[in-house]
Amino acid sequence: MAPGARALRCLAGAARSTRFGALREESLHFSDFHPENVYNFRVQSGELELQLSRTNLWWRSPDGWEADDEDLRRTVRGELSYEPEPLLDIAPDGLYVLLGPRRVGKSVEVKRAISRLIRSGVNARSIIHAAADGWRDADLGLLEDIGRRTGGRHRDEPRYWFIDEITSVQGSWPKRIKWLRDNTALGRDCVVLSGSSARDLEEATKELADRRGTAVNSDRVLLPMSFRSFSTAVGLDNLPRPGPIEPRDLMDDSAEAAVEELRPCRGLTS
Repeated sequence: MAPGARALRCLAGAARSTRFGALREESLHFSDFHPENVYNFRVQSGELELQLSRTNLWWRSPDGWEADDEDLRRTVRGELSYEPEPLLDIAPDGLYVLLGPRRVGKSVEVKRAISRLIRSGVNARSIIHAAADGWRDADLGLLEDIGRRTGGRHRDEPRYWFIDEITSVQGSWPKRIKWLRDNTALGRDCVVLSGSSARDLEEATKELADRRGTAVNSDRVLLPMSFRSFSTAVGLDNLPRPGPIEPRDLMDDSAEAAVEELRPCRGLTS
């Protein structure tokens, strides 16, 4: 049952209860319902297990699950190929934060990372992906408990956790992640956190600074396709590649030289 439906059902039950005699069931209207109240209800264990079994397609089909994943299917249908691979070298005991604006492709890069891990030999049931929309911070502990029970004979292997929309979690989720890293096997696992609020993620990195493990470059940034990447994707591989120019260089002859080098290419994309 969806969280909103559970909230309404609980309110309806309260209306029928003699302890709430002053409340009448007919007084419950959708206009009086506020979605934010759903956060007062914790995710149930069975509900989370069902959600994970439905969305972690690689648990059921380690080979070929990509064909059924909507995020990856959209990239196949797209006209341009762009694979920045910000999560290419993630490893156990590292805590990574994936930063980037909305709709830049963070979910796609997470799925690509999962696909690479499975192809490299990582047990598919050791990889847990969850979208934390509408969760409370305590639900992260429930996720760790359920994810730890997966894996069968591979239970002692490090896990790979991909938690999307972490910034939507109600409560102090950085403190909860910090506690789990200190007190559970999550401290030796690979954890990738992503969300829509760059400000919240940047603040969290300060609080989690000493819980990042041995990860190299633990803050990963995904930006929209650059002009150079776009040019390569549409087949313009022979564009000149002038070196980078510092702002102070705009006042000398190096900037003019770079413009002159690109001048013959101005009409290629028109």
